[in-house]
Amino acid sequence: MATVMGFDLETTGLNVSSACPIEMACVLYDTDSKRILNSLNVPLDWSQVLPTFNVPPATTEIHHLDNRLVGSFGVHPLGAFDDFFRLAGFADYICGHNVIAYDREVLRYSLMRAAREKYAEEYQSRFNN
Repeated sequence: MATVMGFDLETTGLNVSSACPIEMACVLYDTDSKRILNSLNVPLDWSQVLPTFNVPPATTEIHHLDNRLVGSFGVHPLGAFDDFFRLAGFADYICGHNVIAYDREVLRYSLMRAAREKYAEEYQSRFNN
């Protein structure tokens, strides 16, 4: 069985080191049975990590995702990343548009940003008591 995962990110900008993914979508597909095995399509609520985060108006114009939508339906970025990497672990191949030059790098920087905030809170709670 060969499995392929196609994925895409909708982000707040084009700079890989500062853009935040505000929507993550992927499909895990079995090429032998020609069936979708699993999928993920979620908005990411960065305000749970970065309290001053706002979806820029230019991003809303392009992707039609705004603060109200990501605040109401968005999930914590680390939760979405966990789900994404769990599905990616089943894939023989990962594909998408501009995955290597852009999406992979946005994920790398976003993981560092989200984890830094998470571990900063844990650090403060352990050492400030």
